[in-house]
Amino acid sequence: MASGEKTTRTLKMRTHPGPPFIYWIIACFVSCLAVTLASVVFAVRASDASKQAMCPILTLLDSVYQGSPPTTPAGKKLQLAVEVAIRRYDCPGTK
Repeated sequence: MASGEKTTRTLKMRTHPGPPFIYWIIACFVSCLAVTLASVVFAVRASDASKQAMCPILTLLDSVYQGSPPTTPAGKKLQLAVEVAIRRYDCPGTK
């Protein structure tokens, strides 16, 4: 019996319980939340950068249209689209 007790004691020492299952769930949730938040922040910054990169082009088109207004329906539609984009992107130096 002495050898049987030794084996049981050895097994008990080797099979210690890990953290409860809920801790793993919480850790996974927090990790997913952090990755999602970082992705959103990156996407917003990339979007702002691309909008600001469009502003010089839109401003140039607007100044050309102010100098000589379009006469065709397609030109007027494009001018309106440029004005809307300038307002939406909040381009500096425009009306």
